[in-house]
Amino acid sequence: MNPRLGISSACAKHLDSEELASLVLSLGGRTVDLRAGRGHRWEQSGLDGFRALGVEVGHVGLSVVLGNPRHDPEKVAKEAARYGGVPLRVFAAEHVAADDQLVAEQVEALTGAAGPVGDVLVDTHQGYASLRQIEELHDRYGVRAVVDLEGLAFLEPSVEKAAARLAAFTQTVHVKGFALRPGSLKTRHRPLGPADRVVLSRAREAFAGVPRVCLQSEAGSVAQDFAVLAEVWTQSGLTAPSGGTPSKGRG
Repeated sequence: MNPRLGISSACAKHLDSEELASLVLSLGGRTVDLRAGRGHRWEQSGLDGFRALGVEVGHVGLSVVLGNPRHDPEKVAKEAARYGGVPLRVFAAEHVAADDQLVAEQVEALTGAAGPVGDVLVDTHQGYASLRQIEELHDRYGVRAVVDLEGLAFLEPSVEKAAARLAAFTQTVHVKGFALRPGSLKTRHRPLGPADRVVLSRAREAFAGVPRVCLQSEAGSVAQDFAVLAEVWTQSGLTAPSGGTPSKGRG
């Protein structure tokens, strides 16, 4: 069974909820991942536009960092409450300890809004927790993972080794074309190319049971990149519904 394919609001920051929903449907997708607190236009119109057009909201990404004392659980709860009932994607601090009382309180604050603890998703992002630490958070609390292939280039370049730790509880894989910058945790986004097809094929095999795969790129090539993602990940591609014209993906 193929996973549900979609795009992130990072691909089209300038689109409101209905416009972003229309874009993903025109591409042949059915789901979106959203980033909050970064000025993406969907926040002005909220979640109703996606629901009205039958597009699934996979998660809302927050800037919350588990284990960071600046993220007070009470404030975390207030931020999370704005998106009640939707899975919430967060980060975990570089030196996070799963048995830290602060982490327990932060997870509790998030589950008060998201619901089941499995709807709290920890991102594999460069500069944050290791894969082992994310695994420990899952083992202790039941949180799940969002596997960002860009982050894996820093945390664990082997997708097979990453999958051995995370695949069983990974909810979403994020895909983008990127170029590493020597000595930096920052990358440059670029359209998906031939080398990315190899990485995507390996990721597809390693994370074969993942429910959702989303394009998360700021390269301005959303239609072309989504077509590559669909072709490689489903091994057949998708046909976009008639009447939809993909728009530029950068804003």
